[in-house]
Amino acid sequence: MTKIFRHKNIIKKYAVPVSVTRETKGQIIAGVPKIIIETLQAKAAILEPTPLQLEDNTGFLQGDRIIYFIKNEEYTPMIGDVIVYNSKKYKLEAIGDSELLADYTRFLARRVVDDY
Repeated sequence: MTKIFRHKNIIKKYAVPVSVTRETKGQIIAGVPKIIIETLQAKAAILEPTPLQLEDNTGFLQGDRIIYFIKNEEYTPMIGDVIVYNSKKYKLEAIGDSELLADYTRFLARRVVDDY
């Protein structure tokens, strides 16, 4: 059975601590912006897409996750942030309905595969 969250109290129940890495551009030195890497801690509820979401051309791929964050918490998620969960990295991408949700935001998280 797959879960679908509708209220922030349910998200709080299933939230787990995750490590977040955010890259921002800093001062420009010799024409190249310095990359500043921040490491943050957050709590998020992380779910797998349902089998229907994987099949109905919504853009989900095997290995993607749906990540829920409660609004007005210490950490404010941004597109491009990298979440580390179960020793795997996921990069946040937008899901169109997040601005319609009152007390939480929802993101698509694509699995990041490092080249070796």
